Amino acid sequence: MELYDLKTKTSRPVIRTPLSSKFSTEEFFGRPTVNFTLEIDSLYLTFSNESLLHVYAMGDRIRWERSIDMEPTDFKLLPGQKTTVTHQERITMNEAQIHGMYADPNHIMVTYYGGIDSETIVNNSLKDRENFSRYPEFRKNYIKIYKQGEGWSNELLIPSKIKIILNIESVEKPFYALRNDISYQKTGIGEKPPYSSGFPAISQSLSGTMA
Repeated sequence: MELYDLKTKTSRPVIRTPLSSKFSTEEFFGRPTVNFTLEIDSLYLTFSNESLLHVYAMGDRIRWERSIDMEPTDFKLLPGQKTTVTHQERITMNEAQIHGMYADPNHIMVTYYGGIDSETIVNNSLKDRENFSRYPEFRKNYIKIYKQGEGWSNELLIPSKIKIILNIESVEKPFYALRNDISYQKTGIGEKPPYSSGFPAISQSLSGTMA
């Protein structure tokens, strides 16, 4: 990750990929997206298709401290290979994907899809356009919570009717998420499903996962 100076119009690297990451090896993997969040004097970073949480200390410079294995039970990935991963190779399966990360002073919350293996995709014709809406049936959505000084919670399955969690300020507070109603109910012309709804019941569950 680079820091761009608007005055000088130059950039310099400030966050380097840690040696603990598979992306520091000589093997090739599917192209990841990056998630990061800041909390107090720490920066937390993940690559979407790697089950590691990288922790950096903030200060005069950003310094890598450690990488924490999320230990997921469902995180399907393409293996590393000696050549660049092609588009055709990527679409043979639906890789696991970290898609959200949130933090409060005592917790780090990570949301991710477990992925879909190639056999399931073939058996259910999920590459066919008319079956795209069926992906939530097979791609499970999870949240895990890391409590400072204690470790990871169990995996909590997020209901498939939740499409995107917008933000989590604390495990103790309700949060908002976009619903996935379009895939689960038909609407007439001119009718629109609700854009967002609160899910306090799930938020209450989060506060109990570390108990």
